[in-house]
Parts: sequence; structure tokens; C-alpha cells
Amino acid sequence: MAGIDLSAGATVGVEYNTNPIELSNAEASQFSAGGKEDLDDTSRHLTANVAAKSDGNGPLQMQLEALYTRVESENFSKLGHSEHNVGGSLDWKPGRVFDVSVQASQNRVPVGLADVGGVQATLQTTRQAQGTLRLRPTPRWQLGLTPGWSDQKTPLSYAEDFHFRETNGTVALDYLGAGRLVPGLAVNEARGRYSGIANATRY
Repeated sequence: MAGIDLSAGATVGVEYNTNPIELSNAEASQFSAGGKEDLDDTSRHLTANVAAKSDGNGPLQMQLEALYTRVESENFSKLGHSEHNVGGSLDWKPGRVFDVSVQASQNRVPVGLADVGGVQATLQTTRQAQGTLRLRPTPRWQLGLTPGWSDQKTPLSYAEDFHFRETNGTVALDYLGAGRLVPGLAVNEARGRYSGIANATRY
């Protein structure tokens, strides 16, 4: 495809782990098939990735990347899971007066069993986006505005729809006339809230 660089790859591997699950002895006995108390396990991994980016000509540059991993556990089937990471960015630099950049991603990865109190792989999905607008009214001064948003879903055994959401923003004023040293001032504010669980809080 003209103007676009494409790349792809795949890897396979085998991993032996003498302690794949971090649980108490009671939980480990429940988790182990047939009362097996040895926690050693062999798992197989298959990972594939693809990436695409513009060739850099012109004011608009884009980049996309996707990563997929499948993990199969030999002794503990409940640890089998699929992970993914999808992300992209866009940069627009039409001139010296301003430029814009946007990044977004979605990740799906397991969390430690000891952290969620479960006996099977729990996949946490995180979606996030951030944009930055940089304004330069003069060659020496730059005003930056950076809003951001993220949503994290972790299905728990006692709260299947547990979410944590956060919005944040940064305003920065930088002085570009001091050579390689860029002094400035930045103010950041973030607001988050939990949902899908009893007595949810916010900050």
C-alpha cells in the first residue's frame, strides 16, 4: 500500500513455571484438579502482531499496532486465556502555530489471582485515550492542553461489572527561548470513580 509501512510477526514458546498461581494452600487445593497440590505447570504461548504506520511525508502521520497472545495451560486449564493490545496514534503538524496529537489503546491482560481472590484467569480490560493540543502564539511561548480518559473493567467473582473510570487534564505553559532547556509551568487535575461494587467511591 502506497505511503504505508506494514510489518507483522509471530512467535511460539513453551514455559515451565514452578508456581504459576499465588494462592493460599486452601485455595490451591480447590483450584488443583483432582486435589493435586503441586503447583508446577507448563504453558504454551502463541503471539502474533501487526503494525502499520505512515511514511512520514506530509503534516499527517498515523500509526496502528495490534498484538494478540494465546496462553494454554497444561495442568491448570482455568489459567488458559487470550490477551490483546490494540493501539494507535495520530500526529498533525500543519505548521509552526499549532500541532495536535491523539493516542488511544485497548488492552486485555490477566491480573494476579491473589489480587482478585479467584481461582481462574481474570482478564482486565483497559481502554484509554489522550489528546494534546499545542499552541504557539509566538515562537518563544507554547500553551499545551492535554485531556485524557481511561476506563478499566475487572470482572470479580462478587462484582462482575466492576469498573474504574478516570478523566484528567493538564494545562501547560512553556518557554521555548532558552535553548535545549524548556522551563514551564503545568497544572493537572484528575477525577476518578468506581462502579459496579457496593459502597463505590470517587475522588
